[in-house]
Amino acid sequence: MKKLFFLLSVLFHAGFMEAEIKVVAHYRVELVDKAASGALAPAILPDASGNGHDLRRVGRPRLSEDAPIGSGPSSRGSIVFDGFDDRYETDAVLLPQTDDFGIEAWIKLYSDDPSTIVLNGHGAFAGYAITCQAGVWAFLAGGVDYGRSDCKAALNLWQHVAVVRDRGISTLYVNGRPRYRTKKRPNPPRGVFSIGSGASGGEAVEGAVSEVRVFTFEPRAFRPDTDLLLDPLSAQKAEDARLSFKAPYQKDPAPYINTWIVAGPFVRGRLSRSEIGDPESGKPIAGKRWLYFDDRFFSRNYDDYQDLRSYFKIIRGEATADREVWAYVAVFSPRAREGQLRVGADNEFRAWINGKPVAQSEESTPDRDMVRAPVKLKQGWNDLLLRVANRSPGRLGFYARLCGATGERIEGLIFSVGKGKGPIEIATRAPEGAGSNAL
Repeated sequence: MKKLFFLLSVLFHAGFMEAEIKVVAHYRVELVDKAASGALAPAILPDASGNGHDLRRVGRPRLSEDAPIGSGPSSRGSIVFDGFDDRYETDAVLLPQTDDFGIEAWIKLYSDDPSTIVLNGHGAFAGYAITCQAGVWAFLAGGVDYGRSDCKAALNLWQHVAVVRDRGISTLYVNGRPRYRTKKRPNPPRGVFSIGSGASGGEAVEGAVSEVRVFTFEPRAFRPDTDLLLDPLSAQKAEDARLSFKAPYQKDPAPYINTWIVAGPFVRGRLSRSEIGDPESGKPIAGKRWLYFDDRFFSRNYDDYQDLRSYFKIIRGEATADREVWAYVAVFSPRAREGQLRVGADNEFRAWINGKPVAQSEESTPDRDMVRAPVKLKQGWNDLLLRVANRSPGRLGFYARLCGATGERIEGLIFSVGKGKGPIEIATRAPEGAGSNAL
């Protein structure tokens, strides 16, 4: 049996004591036997601070002997997350306060797809998180700010990232250097604490996490040069490596899907998947009809975001608060193949391919590719169905695309609002809901 040992003691640097930092939780790995690298990570990740905030495993993350080098980080190993459903979590936040706290992590990303490294709260509505968005490090202050730094998240390199709330200012540190600041105070945290993904598995990390520490401190006592798990040498090496990083060449990226038929809006939870039947343009469904939809046409916007709120509320005059909309597209594949479905949605969504559930998120994922899920396409026509819903008067919409593992185009896919039944027809009338100046 492979020998694993998780060190439960907390190593304090002199700087920690000077600032009177109080460790709330500390997660680290001490891999005694390197032969255990690649083994399934433990079912319970113990809190090394002794405060009892142990985390439970979700999915099948793996152990690795890979770890950052230096006297700052104290781990001698890491946990590798697969980018789909791997994470560690607990059902309650660890930090209830909104000031005088810090969260830090040593992270090595394998992909710069949207990912949540550490979450304390619900993400979109409350609490705070360290994230990677659009290839840069970001800080999420739930409900008030989604601040992206100008600091690129280098791949396959150990980076230290921290968010600290001190003197009424939230600062995102990358390798000990401040990269983003905001005075906006996050909504009081509620929800979960997780490492490796957002709530409910959204924005999953594809990469390794070596160490995570959560702490508080007395007002005005934080010192970034001494109070993080980061010594000057390891900080400089990590920053030098980040600055020299060059993004790998990516093949032709897959396009986002812009042509759909949609039905709704319905009161959220009004319909189940079994009541949807076979979507078809013009077909009645629960007092509504399936309608052709392309946001490029209705909103004159070419950002690939399918703005359902503008279409239903502004153009059609229907309520969209606490509502759901169903969206469908047929996908033709010349052969059976595997790929990914990538979705970003406000506020929540579920997705099915050929009647099988493949992805979902109950938290807001408002940017591109924030949720990724493996999918299998059969030869011929495939059904892609989305349910998008919100819980407030805010945004209602989504991004979606089918792509390869690195976001590349899957050759030969054809998207249609039908399945190629009968001869080709040319429609000469404007779609329903289009104004007189839409064409």
